[in-house]
Amino acid sequence: MNIIENLEQLDEIYGKSDGHVISLYKEVINTKILKNYLDKFGFSEANILDLVYCKCYLVIDNDVKIIKSNELSNYLKKLDNKPLALFGVAAVKYLINQMACEEIKKTLATIFVSEFNVTTKFSLEIYRSLIYRSLRLTKQYELNAPELIKINEQRLIQELVDELF
Repeated sequence: MNIIENLEQLDEIYGKSDGHVISLYKEVINTKILKNYLDKFGFSEANILDLVYCKCYLVIDNDVKIIKSNELSNYLKKLDNKPLALFGVAAVKYLINQMACEEIKKTLATIFVSEFNVTTKFSLEIYRSLIYRSLRLTKQYELNAPELIKINEQRLIQELVDELF
């Protein structure tokens, strides 16, 4: 497999040969599979999808809560200790690890994706956007960009990936 590292490489190989992969800076979630198991998490389907798209946080203290992003700082101010607050892939991984059913855990372990085979089944523009966003996210981490910017970029990548499934 050849990893495509920039837009020029994608333009050069798209539709001409197989065996090329787009590698993402961060894992994303195959929401097509996840949606079949949303009722297994103990939270509403909408809340789980909000975690995936970084619209809320999974807050782990004495118990586990899902808190909207715009409410998190007020919630944390009320607490004496600093609980763990997760979102996106990290939050979903935590919830999966807390599940009792090993069979579901094994199935859901397959929802995390960091590479995609390039095929002509999908639009060149989706792949271009995916590479562009992944390169931007890499740069944002290198430059230590504000967390909100990195979260928004990750959400946009997740939305693009959803189009591939």
